[in-house]
Amino acid sequence: MIRGASARPSWIAASGLLLLVGAGGEALAHAKLVSSSPAANQTVTPPPTSLTLKFSESIEVRFAQVTLSDAGGTAVKTGSVTQDPGDRAILIVPLADGQYTVSWQIVAADGHKTKGTYHFISEK
Repeated sequence: MIRGASARPSWIAASGLLLLVGAGGEALAHAKLVSSSPAANQTVTPPPTSLTLKFSESIEVRFAQVTLSDAGGTAVKTGSVTQDPGDRAILIVPLADGQYTVSWQIVAADGHKTKGTYHFISEK
C-alpha cells in the first residue's frame, strides 16, 4: 500500500509537468502574419485604398511598424496605421497605387515581437 501511495504523487507531478510544458509552448508562440490584402506577390487592379495585415493574435497597435517602399527601395509615405475596431489582430494602412515591398514589425498582446516582409503590385 505504501508503494502505491508514493507512486501516485509521482504520477500526478509528471502529469502536472506535462501540462505546464504544453501550456508554456502556447504562451511562447509569436504572432504570425496569417493573411494580407493585397496578398504577397499579387497584382491587384484597380488599386486598393488600403493594405490590411491579419495576424494570428491580437497586437499592440502603438508598437506596430509598417513600412512600404517602392520598386526602387524608396520609402513610401502612408497615413497612420490603424487597428480594425472589430478585430485587434488586423492592421490597416492607407495605400496609393504602385509596386511595393511591405516590411512590418509588431508586438503581440503577450509582448512577443515578430517581423516580416513581402511584395505586391497595385495597378490602375
